[in-house]
Amino acid sequence: MHDHNHPYDEHGQLRNGFQQGFFKDGTTCWEGHFNAGKKTGNWRFYLKNGQLKASGDYLNNQMTGYWEWYRINGQLMQTGSFESDQKTGLWKRYHENGRLLDQGLFKNGQPTGLWETFTEEGELLKSKIYP
Repeated sequence: MHDHNHPYDEHGQLRNGFQQGFFKDGTTCWEGHFNAGKKTGNWRFYLKNGQLKASGDYLNNQMTGYWEWYRINGQLMQTGSFESDQKTGLWKRYHENGRLLDQGLFKNGQPTGLWETFTEEGELLKSKIYP
């Protein structure tokens, strides 16, 4: 599998344009664009079963904007945004039954404000306020 974190391809050239990496069995592991060796634009990461694992954007090799992560069965597991590779804004995680597990805000990569955790039935379990 070619490492998506390495700016050079297997021939020692800076990566440019659309690239893919593969698991040993030949299935796609990741796909996205490079510009002068830096990840840019929309990227998709896959599980060995071919299901989408994560999807989101990069800008100058840093995670940016809205991202989604999925479970092996294809269900949404987590959503959130990045700014310059740091978590920002509203983040949500989901129980395996699809109901909201927790949600809260990030600022500069740190939790802030009200965070809420819910049971699998959707009832508020606890809340916490971060500075």
